[in-house]
Amino acid sequence: MADELDQVRSRIDIVDLIGQRQSLKKAGKHWKGLCPFHDDRDPSMIVNRAMGRYKCWACGASGDIFNWVMETQRVDFKEALRILADQAGVEIRRQDPKKRSEREEVEKITAAAQSYFRAELGKSQAARDYLEQRGIDKQTQDEWGIGYAPDTFEGLTSTLQKKGFSLQVAEAAFLAKPSSRGNFIDIFRGRVIVPIKDERGRLIAFGGRILGDGQPKYINSSDTPIFRKGRILYGLDRAKDVIAKAGYAILVEGYMDVIACRMAGVENSVANLGTAFTEEHAGILKRWCTKVVILYDRDTAGQKAAMKTAEILLEAGVKPLIAMPPEGEDPDSLLQRDGAKAVQELVASAVTPTEQRIQLVKEKFSPADDEYWNEIAEALAMSSSPMELERCLEPLAVDLPGVSDRSSAQAMLRRMAAKAKRKMTAERKGRPASEPVPERKKPARISGLESTVLRSLIIPALAKQAWELLEDNEMFHSPAAKAAAMAVRTEFPDAAPDVEPSIWVNRLAEEVAELLMQAEGPDSVELSSEHLASAAKRLKAKSEARSRQAMVETATGDDEALQKLNESLRKAHKKTI
Repeated sequence: MADELDQVRSRIDIVDLIGQRQSLKKAGKHWKGLCPFHDDRDPSMIVNRAMGRYKCWACGASGDIFNWVMETQRVDFKEALRILADQAGVEIRRQDPKKRSEREEVEKITAAAQSYFRAELGKSQAARDYLEQRGIDKQTQDEWGIGYAPDTFEGLTSTLQKKGFSLQVAEAAFLAKPSSRGNFIDIFRGRVIVPIKDERGRLIAFGGRILGDGQPKYINSSDTPIFRKGRILYGLDRAKDVIAKAGYAILVEGYMDVIACRMAGVENSVANLGTAFTEEHAGILKRWCTKVVILYDRDTAGQKAAMKTAEILLEAGVKPLIAMPPEGEDPDSLLQRDGAKAVQELVASAVTPTEQRIQLVKEKFSPADDEYWNEIAEALAMSSSPMELERCLEPLAVDLPGVSDRSSAQAMLRRMAAKAKRKMTAERKGRPASEPVPERKKPARISGLESTVLRSLIIPALAKQAWELLEDNEMFHSPAAKAAAMAVRTEFPDAAPDVEPSIWVNRLAEEVAELLMQAEGPDSVELSSEHLASAAKRLKAKSEARSRQAMVETATGDDEALQKLNESLRKAHKKTI
């Protein structure tokens, strides 16, 4: 694995990689650009090609090519490695070659099926008319790769066989299934086909919507070697950058709703597919935003699902808001009936789950009913903050029966909410809390002289001279520089690094690599052998001075220690004359 990592690092130029996303300009020996990790208006991110690292001197964000992909694409290290390895043309060895081969076969047959569905759409006037009636024009069809599965039993299977694909692989890809007669038949029949892609835009599955009425209305691919419903959010490949910029996502129920939202100009919309919203879905969204507007159908099932989704998001540390369309409408139908503005206004009108619960209670009961106040107490108990609770109390207090004083009514509602919350907490006891977001560590501090020695390690002409100096660890004063020197000598005990700095620096612990990048600051001057020798001499002199001071502090009343101190002072004096 280490060899593969080094291969990827050697083939990926960090300036080119970051330049794909951020505009960079040459600034001395570095490159400079706006940092994407904070609201950067004055370029504060430095990219060091030699070290293969970036650093923002404003917010502290830093790392190598893997950190960049993980942070900007919100993926884990394994996925970042796969992305960069594909880009670099490096083959990553896998534990199970058989499993890898199966995945590749499913990917190939899925791509072949997509070509078939697209071709069949061009042959079916009925399918094109249906899409046009739903407001999905030719440009949108092409943009989303929409196709059609004709209402035949063996249209796709026979086509795949002619192309040399195994129907057992077609079954594994959820494209075909065995019939009672022993042959294979198509799963998707008489349906508009929507290709499903993962976060990186790779085709992994399909969804099918029946033309007109009929059941089931939708069929989505089941889990396959390349697709897991609980991990996929439809449209995220297109929406992720918009979501990151806006700070929030719009969560809808299906792919047709996503397409409708995009057509309405609501470009940060995604959908979970044929399964309940999961903790994994919440974790994916948390990588991209801090807030989610839930836009499900207004029917009872949609309302219930919205509340459950809001709970999952809250537990994951994501703020949920809920927007319910008018009775009998969904984003798709609303777009067709009232146009793009109606969808945009609906999103803008989103309320907190507490406010939505209160609204639903008001629609079911009257303030004269006991059920009304029991459910209001439960709704208030789920307030996300004391501020939200207080905001909701005032309009409710007016209707509380038997209490004429508004302040007393609000106090009573607070007690009712507290009681309901204690009950809910007891019922949920033992459920794990969401993990706090770790704070970015402050960079360690080192002196300018220490920086000179550490910087010299990444200059090929000075690396050997600097490496030899690291043996005297006491020369360094700051704990950070001592740790960095020890780490380099431990990684390279016999000789100075003989590979590119972009490779060896990033083999070290992140804290050490970060320190070396800090030493190579944006305003650092060119170094020479004379600079390095001078810095080393001064560091050693400072080290000896610290030793003498320590001897003074411990020598009081000790004749032998005082004698050693005098001898040390005489030697130091001779060095200065």
